[in-house]
Amino acid sequence: MPADPEFFVLKLLRVVRIDPDQEHLRQQNLCPTCHRYWDVVGGRDRVVDGTAPFTGLLPSDLTFASGNEQGPLVLAGEDAVEAFRVGRIRGLHLEPIEANPS
Repeated sequence: MPADPEFFVLKLLRVVRIDPDQEHLRQQNLCPTCHRYWDVVGGRDRVVDGTAPFTGLLPSDLTFASGNEQGPLVLAGEDAVEAFRVGRIRGLHLEPIEANPS
């Protein structure tokens, strides 16, 4: 795989906290064994970690979706967005977010 030009790995070191108490976040079906929610939807617009502006790529602490399909959001700083634009990286869906002041 390393010789495959279509293969890449992102190693994201710093995690950004998403506000779990925000109005539009729905966490449903709490597992009594692992204490994680099976369903986590909405509420992706409020970040607690107030270190804006972000630089690079940062994963969220919460995972979104349902069950085994859950995964973190990957937040892209303006520098990363510009690198994607210059590199003509396709297939990305980018939305602006606001960081809460810390």
